[in-house]
Amino acid sequence: CTTYTQSTNALKHFQNQPENYDLLISDQTMPELTGVEMITQMRKLKPQLPVILMTGYSDMIDRNKPEKMGINYFINKPINSTHLLQYVADALKIKRKGLD
Repeated sequence: CTTYTQSTNALKHFQNQPENYDLLISDQTMPELTGVEMITQMRKLKPQLPVILMTGYSDMIDRNKPEKMGINYFINKPINSTHLLQYVADALKIKRKGLD
């Protein structure tokens, strides 16, 4: 598990080692890049990367945009940790199916 507080740092690390990542969990509102901007850049390197995008400002993002981008889960905060764990498990199953 690797965590970053700045989207540009996360993107740089991902660009250097995309094979080390099985799942991306991101907030939409971050300094420098939005979650959608970061996901777009990461998906150029790893198109099948499972993604969970969270936001506390659901009215600031077009509800169709995550679906069009292939984001696996778009979650409004606050989120129950049990639900988040289920989303993670489901997203990793999706990734696994893509490898079989």
